[in-house]
Amino acid sequence: MKKYSLFLSVFLLAIITGNSFSQCYTVLSVKGEIISEKTGQPIKEMDEICATDKLKFSTKDSKAAVLSSDQGRFVVKVSGKNTNNELIAFVNSVLFAGKERLSTKLMEFDDEQMNLNLFKDEFGVSYFVINESRVYADTSVYKLNEINYFSLNYLYDGKEIEKKLKFEKNCLVIRKDVLEDANPDSIEFVSIYYNNIGKKESKKLASFKLFFLEEQILKELMSSFTSILKKAGKENYYIVEQSQFLFNDLYGNVNYYDLSTYLENNFGIKGY
Repeated sequence: MKKYSLFLSVFLLAIITGNSFSQCYTVLSVKGEIISEKTGQPIKEMDEICATDKLKFSTKDSKAAVLSSDQGRFVVKVSGKNTNNELIAFVNSVLFAGKERLSTKLMEFDDEQMNLNLFKDEFGVSYFVINESRVYADTSVYKLNEINYFSLNYLYDGKEIEKKLKFEKNCLVIRKDVLEDANPDSIEFVSIYYNNIGKKESKKLASFKLFFLEEQILKELMSSFTSILKKAGKENYYIVEQSQFLFNDLYGNVNYYDLSTYLENNFGIKGY
């Protein structure tokens, strides 16, 4: 009986280990360049990579979002602890579970401080805009008139650029054209300011890296991602939630309501 139990334990371990090493993933999106040693080519959207495939990362910042219909989302990236100068690794050694949605702590603040924290929570350190983003701003705290306004500021070609933001229905509106006179890839970060011309005051509300995608690239990414989850029988609310987590993994924060609207309008996926 002991021999049988030992054999069974070893057998089950072999199955589990074998499944882990034979697991394959669909590539959803790639940032930077990651070359598959098996093909000698950079991996791209909708490629399949497996746990035992060897990858070469062009830089430490290169990463890819991948999906297994039964195991969920993962990010393939080099750990900060990796000391290999050539940045070569097997998939299973550079596979990290996708992040969960960032949580925010409820704390007692005065109105102005609370709103300031809401801005910081919304934008985080990096922010992805889907076509346009609408961010609520409390007009009882931030008065808006001819001398008070919100702006998006950034440094470009050694010059400080200020773009006045539109305000509609109690929301700041951020669109891609806010950076129309600049190359977004050359802008390290942007800052949101609340300005008072009369008092000659400007208060910084948040600073972050701002990301956009071309419409066609965005649609292809979400088409691939949502179709895999639909085929796996996932509910709409789950697809919307996982889509948000995907953007968190790749780019940073994204407005949930903007994302929900985009998925409903383009793919008929209603998350609520």
